[in-house]
Amino acid sequence: MPLTVFHEKDNIGAGFPDDGDIFYSLAQGFTTKGQVSLAEASPDHSVNRWKYSSDSGEVAFNRTELRPGFEVWVTNALVNREMVCLAKDNAIDLAFGFCLSGNTVSRFNSTNKELEIHQGCQGIFYSTHNRGVSRIFPGEPLQQVFISLKSNQVHRIFSDDRQPLPLIVKHALERSPGTGNFQLGCTTPAMLNALQQIINCRLSGLARKLFLESRALELIVHQLEGFAGVEFGHTRPLDIHPEDRRRTEYAHDLLVRNIAKPPHLEDITKAVGMSHPKLNRCFKQLFGCTVFEYLRNERLRRASALLEEPGVTITEVAYTMGYSSPSHFTRAYKKQFGSLPSINSARI
Repeated sequence: MPLTVFHEKDNIGAGFPDDGDIFYSLAQGFTTKGQVSLAEASPDHSVNRWKYSSDSGEVAFNRTELRPGFEVWVTNALVNREMVCLAKDNAIDLAFGFCLSGNTVSRFNSTNKELEIHQGCQGIFYSTHNRGVSRIFPGEPLQQVFISLKSNQVHRIFSDDRQPLPLIVKHALERSPGTGNFQLGCTTPAMLNALQQIINCRLSGLARKLFLESRALELIVHQLEGFAGVEFGHTRPLDIHPEDRRRTEYAHDLLVRNIAKPPHLEDITKAVGMSHPKLNRCFKQLFGCTVFEYLRNERLRRASALLEEPGVTITEVAYTMGYSSPSHFTRAYKKQFGSLPSINSARI
């Protein structure tokens, strides 16, 4: 299960909850409190889908097995109240996680520490604990990608590597019962590009597995490069003043408030009291890319989601997301995802 456990902070209470909204186990997958399966039919035997839907919102989990012990998870959620997901039999040999939007807080067993991941975060972690809990918060839609490696795949990929590895990978290879740790960093533009290609992949069968494996390995390489030389159990420092963080987050809110017709960059910099270079620098620290790159990625991410709606046309999506023409949108989409938007079965 894709528990997101990267940024450590003090917990607000002890003990492990016995109740929740969604439950996960290896044997049953995702179920409701009443043990009703949330599984959905999938035409591809290598893909598992689960979906929770109620008055409280929707949570969807999508798992693709690339090889035995090598999986890619995509989680999407939009809820109107805090929701709790409990897991058992959930030891994680080695995992690579990315948060594109939203925020979750997770905890393993009955420890007094909580771990948080939010938009723009990515991290590597492992845990031998077999129970976990994640909280999903209302407000912004949640979207996360999670690459899970079992011990056989960890050894296959890393055991013969003569290059220096991040200490967290070394400890994952040598871990002992009852242990776990993490490293956290910021998502880079190169990571975002690979993540979007995973999320928007419309291939099936062997072609899908090969494509996703190539992107998953690319993401792992980017993370290993980014964490080279970072002390075990620590995050790469963000070096951003709390006031600059507040102003940058306000700039982000202004940008996404009307993504189709966003304010000019000059208006944003004036509103938050930061120069253009400084805002871009802070934006890259918090969200992994510049203001313009974030706007482009977010527009295309939302456009891709709209293309899944029944009856929508490419022309409608293009103008809804603020593109000057369908052809402009099509070029941007292909450059970002490597395929034409018509692959999503939308009509011209």
